Amino acid sequence: MAMFIVAKNMEETEEIEQNSIYRKPRDLRNLLFYCYNHCTASTMNNLYALGTECVYYQFLYHQKRRVKPLHTHALHYILTFDSQNYEADIDSSTIVSIMNMLNYSCFTEYQNICFLHENKPSHKHIHWIINPVNLRDLSICRINFWTLMYQVAEILGVYYEIALQPVTYQNAKGEIVRGKESGAMVYTKKFLQNYNLEHTAEYIQI
Repeated sequence: MAMFIVAKNMEETEEIEQNSIYRKPRDLRNLLFYCYNHCTASTMNNLYALGTECVYYQFLYHQKRRVKPLHTHALHYILTFDSQNYEADIDSSTIVSIMNMLNYSCFTEYQNICFLHENKPSHKHIHWIINPVNLRDLSICRINFWTLMYQVAEILGVYYEIALQPVTYQNAKGEIVRGKESGAMVYTKKFLQNYNLEHTAEYIQI
């Protein structure tokens, strides 16, 4: 089942397990180059695709236009897939399509870039990095995480029939619906098919 999270600090600092904050320009640069160096594909919106260094300076250019100091130079989200189990049928080209949908459906007034990482076979995942400065009025993005999660869930459910835990799941009819199922029941229809239990679907609440 897909999961959508805010990136957490991985370093041994006082902010361990807190949402990642990129206070200095070099933190943004390190993030962009880390994601690029490990990616197999990338997509972007409101950016010129002239290399990672150029993307970094495009972020900084708009941030400097704001003049006021920033709390963080980037918003960083991760979307992961259960690539060895119920989402093994989601190939790389489908994930790249999802990345394009994220770029052009969310944060449309912000620079944003997605990187696909496939270095962990158990869960292919997307790093989604957003410049928090609005391109039009230079305001700071203050989107609520759950609002964004429901937007992502709608994209995954409507266009790709992918469930996003804990806000949507696949019922016994194969429909992606809202709910907080967990474990195998996130993909109820696939679970029943895997164990030849389709005949029990009528007895399962959907």
